[in-house]
Amino acid sequence: MYSIRTLGLATAVVGFFGVATAARADDATTTKADNDQCIDQCIDNCAEKCPASASGVIKKTTKSTMRVVKPAQPKTTQADLDAIRAEERARAAEEFRSANENMMEEHRGELDKARAEERDLAAKKTEADIAQARADEDRKYRSEIMKRDQQLAMAREKEPIIKSALLTPVGIYGYVGGGVTNFTEPEAVGATTTGGYWDARLGVGTRSILGGEVAYVGGARDVDALGLNNSAFLVNNGLEGVARLNVPITTNKVLVEPYTFGGVGWQHYNLASETTNTSDVQDSDDIMTVPLGLGLAFGFSGFTLDARATYRHAVFSDLLGNSTSSFDSESLNSWGAGAALGFEF
Repeated sequence: MYSIRTLGLATAVVGFFGVATAARADDATTTKADNDQCIDQCIDNCAEKCPASASGVIKKTTKSTMRVVKPAQPKTTQADLDAIRAEERARAAEEFRSANENMMEEHRGELDKARAEERDLAAKKTEADIAQARADEDRKYRSEIMKRDQQLAMAREKEPIIKSALLTPVGIYGYVGGGVTNFTEPEAVGATTTGGYWDARLGVGTRSILGGEVAYVGGARDVDALGLNNSAFLVNNGLEGVARLNVPITTNKVLVEPYTFGGVGWQHYNLASETTNTSDVQDSDDIMTVPLGLGLAFGFSGFTLDARATYRHAVFSDLLGNSTSSFDSESLNSWGAGAALGFEF
């Protein structure tokens, strides 16, 4: 009986030792000497309470025997290790995948943001480039305009003020025209009526300050005198040459030219259609004339319209009586106003 109690006590001590050992296994600071002291104390306490026989049994249990009593450890197999490793790999792979997705999502957001900023910069750069291109084009256009204006100004300085005619530098022209005419002195005006005249002119110098022309001038008017039949009329024909002082205002195709002129001429007067003549009017008379006047010519692409007013002073006129002066009342001084159409070469 004692042996059973002794054995149970030993078993309890061993169990206590195992529990104490397992409980203190995690304590890294517990030393081997402390464990031996604890075991010895437990044995002594059991020996005091148990009979000597039991105490002897317990004392026969060595410390080394008690120390080998350890809790059973589960055996780990290779399959368990492989399963653990597989779980660790799967967990690591999942963590890597999750971290990679998070990183890719962050990278995608940063990439979209960078692309948006790049598009904004590109749009701003494009607008700036367009504005710069427009500014450059505008500067280039203004520069070309200024350059052209300068070239035109230089060309104008080199060009003559008076532009040349179509074919000749000075302008050669031919006119055909007519108008109305009458005498200026009282006796001559009383013996005749206002008549008409016609002329044909050839001139040079429409594009110069000085010019000249020669002309054929003719005219006709009724004459009324005592002793002369009513069907009679007075005819004149003659030639004259004048010098012109021109003010030509020209462009490429247009000519505007006021002018004045003066010269000398010859006129032959004679009665026509007279059946009887017992009057003081001579059948014919040759006189010298001094034509003076002014005019205005308009030209476009060579075609010219000329208007002029002329005063012709008569010298040595005896048609209506013997005059002693060119300003006598019987003198054949006359005026004329008309127009002519021609072409400038």
